[in-house]
Amino acid sequence: MTKHILKMIWNERKHNIVIILELTLIALIMWAVVDVVYCTLRNYYSPTGFDIEHTYLVQIKSVPNGSSEYVEGLEYGDKVDDVYSILERIKRTPGAEVVSLSVASRPGSPGNMFRPVITRKTDGNVSCLRRLVDPEFLEVYRYEPINATLAEVQQMLRDGKMIISQDAERQLLPDGGTLVGDTTFVDEEMTQVETVIGGKVQQVRYSRFQEAVPFSLLPVDLQVPLQYDWLDAIEYSIRVKPEAMDGFVEMFTKDIAPTLSAGNYRFKQILYNPDQFEEYKEWMKDDFLTQGLLALFLLVNVLLGVAGVFWFRVVKRRSQIGLRISFGATPRGAQRQFILEGLLMLAVALASSAVIMAVVFQFELLAVELIPLDVRRFVGDLLITALLMGCAVVLAVWLPTRRTKRIPPAQALREE
Repeated sequence: MTKHILKMIWNERKHNIVIILELTLIALIMWAVVDVVYCTLRNYYSPTGFDIEHTYLVQIKSVPNGSSEYVEGLEYGDKVDDVYSILERIKRTPGAEVVSLSVASRPGSPGNMFRPVITRKTDGNVSCLRRLVDPEFLEVYRYEPINATLAEVQQMLRDGKMIISQDAERQLLPDGGTLVGDTTFVDEEMTQVETVIGGKVQQVRYSRFQEAVPFSLLPVDLQVPLQYDWLDAIEYSIRVKPEAMDGFVEMFTKDIAPTLSAGNYRFKQILYNPDQFEEYKEWMKDDFLTQGLLALFLLVNVLLGVAGVFWFRVVKRRSQIGLRISFGATPRGAQRQFILEGLLMLAVALASSAVIMAVVFQFELLAVELIPLDVRRFVGDLLITALLMGCAVVLAVWLPTRRTKRIPPAQALREE
């Protein structure tokens, strides 16, 4: 049967070439639409690399200069001691599993600091997000070490070593290799040693709606936030035991917050980290809704285009279908033959579009902000495009042939 259908397609090749070219163009448009939706959904459901459930953020504020509580003459060292004094008091919170101190480093932090990771193997022009954290930070947000235990990576931070993310190493060394054990430098001339890269952790995404950002972890340094009074960058993060979650904020605000006073620093607020992401999700929802509606509109129009091509083709050959039935072919067999013919033509068009898209992928002409141009993305786009267009072809052939197969044989012969 397939051989017979291929012969029919070849005999009508002048007309079919036009249809195949049209299907190829439609497939390319469909591919572009599918790629946007596929990348968005794949990025959203990919692992984030962190866990913010049962975690809280505590922030502090400054006593206004001129207030009766303001302490004059505090040096930088005094301010650092005050920040750590508050940390120790938070650690005594009932129900707290682990508490950490960081600077603009929590997941989704609005404050970002970028610095190049300079070694003898890397290009000094490549910058990574710099996170300043204490060892407990990894435990609070459950970062995953690579080729090391959590305790070992925490000890590396205590020893003043740098920890880099897996994607940072890939970006810094695109040809492969490892940076673990390499010395880092402050300047591109490599005259001033900074530290040593001690280990790696899994990549971490900025949020569910955004891609992973290559980063490096270094021990907490309070110089920038204290010098510029950027206290919102100072983050006290608390992971709370699940059984202590109920009423934790009320208990903390009533019993712990009043004790968080040191020097010119006072308690400002306590925030539940997942709530911050919910607010961000609401902010991003309109943008994604617009993109989704546009993609749906294009998708429907493309599918209607596919359906229209084959619907017109089947209706035009209405008498031919009836004639086959009048000469002994079963209605279901005639219908199946035309569906298979449509799918074979679609397969040729998809093969042509796949070759074109392979070139597009090779030259990186599609967006790579969310998902890299890898084989998984190519195959995913191809399979989804083939499935949607295949369904459109089957539907476009099945509906008109369903009516056509009811034509009386005498009428079919008369029309032919």
